[in-house]
Amino acid sequence: SKVLNGEPQFTEFWGKKKDGSTFPKLVRLAKGNYFGKDAVIAFAVDITNIKETEALLSSSEEKYRIITETADELISTITIENDPKYTYVSPSHYRKLGYKSEELIGKSISEIIHPKDYERIYPFFNNNNSKIKNGIINKHPIHLRVLKNDSNKKKEWRSIETNATLEGDEIILISRDITERLEIESERLSNMWLLESLDKAEVALRSDIDIEKTIANVLNTIKSVFKCCGSYLARIDDSFSKCDI
Repeated sequence: SKVLNGEPQFTEFWGKKKDGSTFPKLVRLAKGNYFGKDAVIAFAVDITNIKETEALLSSSEEKYRIITETADELISTITIENDPKYTYVSPSHYRKLGYKSEELIGKSISEIIHPKDYERIYPFFNNNNSKIKNGIINKHPIHLRVLKNDSNKKKEWRSIETNATLEGDEIILISRDITERLEIESERLSNMWLLESLDKAEVALRSDIDIEKTIANVLNTIKSVFKCCGSYLARIDDSFSKCDI
């Protein structure tokens, strides 16, 4: 009745080919005149390609959703403006940092990024950055500290490594927590430093150089590594007994 009242209608329907196979089609129904009488005229278009494209897009979107919701990486999108804000936050933010999506979406990124780091990275993300206008943000990962949301109100900064990509009028951030990795690396370097210091002490004990001064320097090094308030190195023999610091 709407069609006869002059309102064209659209609907999807299945068509049938000569070989018996079916295909989706878009049908337009419009009011017409047939030998002087009102009639409904149907126009049909094969939309097989459109349906296949929609299916691929739907599949891709579902895969993207699954990836972003299950990945360990911290995935987010932010606006390009003088005060960049979160527009999407993956569930991994809650697992890693304690933030639910609704706690960050719409909030400024400065609320969880360390002030000194925010000051350093701000030029990359605001809309005055000429590189953003050219489609480039930063070729190398950006290192910064973010505040973990602790229910006990304990302030803990986590170190993350971030890759930023321009996508339309937003920036996609893919980050990973590298706190433990940095702690292990720091411990490894401290151990290397300690071993080198002990090697110097051994050389000093076997030579004619100022042993007491060398050992004192080594012990100061050891004390700074272990952050202890005092220590001493003792060698039991006839020439050297103890060096206090």
